[in-house]
Amino acid sequence: MSILKYLISFSALILLQACSYSKPLEIDGFDSELFKGDRGGCEGKRIQQLALLKQNKDRILTISENEIVKTIGRYDYQLLDKKSEKYVVYFFERGPQCQNIRNTTTSEAMILHFNSIGLVKEVVFQKGGADSM
Repeated sequence: MSILKYLISFSALILLQACSYSKPLEIDGFDSELFKGDRGGCEGKRIQQLALLKQNKDRILTISENEIVKTIGRYDYQLLDKKSEKYVVYFFERGPQCQNIRNTTTSEAMILHFNSIGLVKEVVFQKGGADSM
């Protein structure tokens, strides 16, 4: 009986890993270092990447949080949802968030909504952070 439990546990682990895998995020022309170096969009460098990210919005879907951080960089802030989901925000231009990241702002932002297994399920571009959704 213990072998059966082991096989079931092992199978569940393999299935979980298969579900949580996502391909690397590759966007031709995206300058990862420039984007990562402009936290909060406060230096005005990220705005150069906005049109490119909007054009490739569908490529961002189903990408894991780890791959997002590896390619785009650490988010400016996150909001946790009640269903084990979360939203992360990246700002593109200077605004009140540069003094305090939680300040209300109308700066251009990209908001990624992650599902409970850590994959992007929605990409939103808007003025303001996740509080504005």
